[in-house]
Amino acid sequence: MTILQLLESARYDIRDTVKSDYTDPEIFEYFKRALSHLEESLSAISSDLVSSSDTLTLSSGSNYISTPDNCIVVTEVWQGQNKLVPLTPMRKIYYERKVKSSEQSPKYWCEQGDTIQFDATADQDYDIDVYFDKATDLSNLSMVSSVPYSPRFDNALRQAVILQCKHRNEFGVGEDGALLTFFKQVVLGKEFFKRNVPYHGRRLDF
Repeated sequence: MTILQLLESARYDIRDTVKSDYTDPEIFEYFKRALSHLEESLSAISSDLVSSSDTLTLSSGSNYISTPDNCIVVTEVWQGQNKLVPLTPMRKIYYERKVKSSEQSPKYWCEQGDTIQFDATADQDYDIDVYFDKATDLSNLSMVSSVPYSPRFDNALRQAVILQCKHRNEFGVGEDGALLTFFKQVVLGKEFFKRNVPYHGRRLDF
């Protein structure tokens, strides 16, 4: 299904099949907002649907790399076969003040802003494998693009667009929270049935 087909379907629910109330750019913007909320919800439960990886270069003499494009959150960082240990930003400050590292291979990492910071300055170039949750690049989406994750979340995205359209002229501040709650309920249900296979403990007698 394309995004255009999904939005045309949503127009029946908002009674705007002739496009007199909602322009294409407006309803497309609502779709992109809904998609962002969906992917944040997927990331929050560590869904494999948004999992991605990339190999970046930590240059000699540097102690950080930029996070990958469209990164929601970094989950793991590896250098070769060595899994680097994550630090919180405050723990990183403590470590830097208490432990003075010379140039060497990295052992610890910390996500700060749009960078991944390391505990030591690299003594040579290192290939760093970054595992992260990745959002869809909204700048590459168009009305004729396929709906991301289709058909798994087509209905949920359609309902989220309808919800935004119906609240367009209201001044309440709870819409984003309502969308996040909506998607969390949707993705938790789908992920639960995918990840959990019930075991009834039945004895098979032949």
